Amino acid sequence: MDTYLVQFVVTLEITRKLSSPYHLFGLKKQFPSAFRLAVGCYDSKDGCLGGKECPCRQAFGQELSTDPSLLRRHQKPPTPFLFDILPLQGGAKAGSRVEVKLLLAGSAATASVRIYLESLLHLFGDNPIFAVKGVKLSKIEALSLDSSRSFIGDSSGKLELSAIPVAGFDEFLSASTGISSSITLLFSTPLRLMSAGSPLREIPFAPLAGSLFRRISSIASYYGGVELDHDFKWLADMSREIRCSSSALEWVNWGSGLQGLIGEATYKGDLTGFIPFLKLGELLHAGKGASYGMGRYKILR
Repeated sequence: MDTYLVQFVVTLEITRKLSSPYHLFGLKKQFPSAFRLAVGCYDSKDGCLGGKECPCRQAFGQELSTDPSLLRRHQKPPTPFLFDILPLQGGAKAGSRVEVKLLLAGSAATASVRIYLESLLHLFGDNPIFAVKGVKLSKIEALSLDSSRSFIGDSSGKLELSAIPVAGFDEFLSASTGISSSITLLFSTPLRLMSAGSPLREIPFAPLAGSLFRRISSIASYYGGVELDHDFKWLADMSREIRCSSSALEWVNWGSGLQGLIGEATYKGDLTGFIPFLKLGELLHAGKGASYGMGRYKILR
């Protein structure tokens, strides 16, 4: 078995000048309501009128497993979706276009794709209650791992779902990467890793690796029905041997809870076993708030 992934690019047209570079991160407030409207379980208190099997419960509930063995292995699950958002440099002018990505994992990538895409139509549409203000949807495209795109739909509401490219965790975690002794990561949205209840002000490799291990294995278990067979205890021990050789990080506070570290960090050591997780983490992000754009990073070298 595998845990499937699908990814979409949403092209947005700016309808009025946006002065805040972080305007699109505000979609976190509207998305649950837009999703419930697409499902048909929305009520005026932004609750769910559906039952325990309602798709919105699966999307936002993050309910712990009743299986004691799974509870020992995994903490509270993340959501099965993730928005990839970048700040609008200097804001955005009316008439310009920007892109937001949506990634779905596991059951969300197989059983609930249409609901998520219809949610985007509400989120970036004309509804004055649920829509993100100042933008409107231009088109939705499916994105493959080789960066090719296929048209899915536009603001008309018609969606073509017959040719969505599907990837899987196995493509990353089983890939041969060769020997690696150094890697540089660029953190472009705030990464917030916690230790003893407080956010770290540096990014040692071990906490970063641990965050990725927990996130990836939990998504695979809760939404893919897959228990990864990697020796995470051994990997955790090995991660403590990796050192940060250079760091150009700064703590930022973008407001509305968008706090964390951005910048570059280079790590050296025996990184070979960690590269597949780091590559998958480029899609899944790391740390707190990853579902709505936080903890985004890119492998530079």
